[in-house]
Amino acid sequence: MNINPSETIFIMTTNNLSKVDLAVIDRCYLVGFNAASNVAWLHKVRGILADFGIADIGYLEILNVIAPNKGTARGILASTRLLIGKRLGLIP
Repeated sequence: MNINPSETIFIMTTNNLSKVDLAVIDRCYLVGFNAASNVAWLHKVRGILADFGIADIGYLEILNVIAPNKGTARGILASTRLLIGKRLGLIP
């Protein structure tokens, strides 16, 4: 990490920052990517549903789709696709 720092960028990710050596952390800019809250996803998911012509779903039903995913975008989008498929009759 000390080789030509003006022209080198290292991108490292971890779920356990406490296990990263302090000498490494000291040479880094830390950027946190915490999961968004369920409420923060409401508008986005409602917009996705609207794109598919699904406008008759209330906030509580959307929250029931979002909540089990604990803020993970991948999970929320997968659950939203499943909901769309069911609402459009593509999935029984």
